[in-house]
Order: sequence, then C-alpha cells, then structure tokens
Amino acid sequence: MKKTVSTALAVLMMAAPAAAFDGVYGETCVPDGDIVPMIIEGDLITFYESRCRMTNPVNVRDMEGAVLFDLQCEGEGETWVDRAMLQPSWDGGLIFVWRGFASMLPRCE
Repeated sequence: MKKTVSTALAVLMMAAPAAAFDGVYGETCVPDGDIVPMIIEGDLITFYESRCRMTNPVNVRDMEGAVLFDLQCEGEGETWVDRAMLQPSWDGGLIFVWRGFASMLPRCE
C-alpha cells in the first residue's frame, strides 16, 4: 500500500510542472490551414500534425517559472526526441524555446 501511494505521488509531482502550462497559445487562436494554436494539456503538447509528451521536467535556475522538458514526439508517421523550455510570460502568455527559436505566444481566450 505504501509503495502504491508513493508511486502515485511521484507521478503527480512529475506531471505538475507540465500542467502549470495548460492552455491554448498561438499567434492565431482560430485554425487556418496549417496555422493552428499550440495546445498544452497535462504533459502533452499538440501542434499541427504532431504532438509531444513532456517528460523529465527541470526548473531553470534564476528564471522564474521556466522549466526544461525532454520531449517524446510523434507526427506524420515519424517519432523523435527533442527538448524544449517553457516559461510563463509577463502577460499570461507563454515563452516557448525549441530548436534554436524562441516564441512569445499569447494565450487564447
């Protein structure tokens, strides 16, 4: 019983950093062809024709709210691993750093 409770708490604590970013973000909040908002639900990020599971969260030192994640991704018949950093922006949006690019995405209402 103790082991089951400990395991459940560990899983919840690992998912909590990703869940802090739950929401819909994008330059456009209405899908238009291949331009769609990014959706974060729990530990899953959904993009246009792909999605990634966020694992191994690491808080970034001296960057309030910033978390670095390993990503396990799939889309268009392919699978790959990657890394991304997410940080809340001052206006309620999201700073998203991935593959050498940084985006400041507004939160969709």
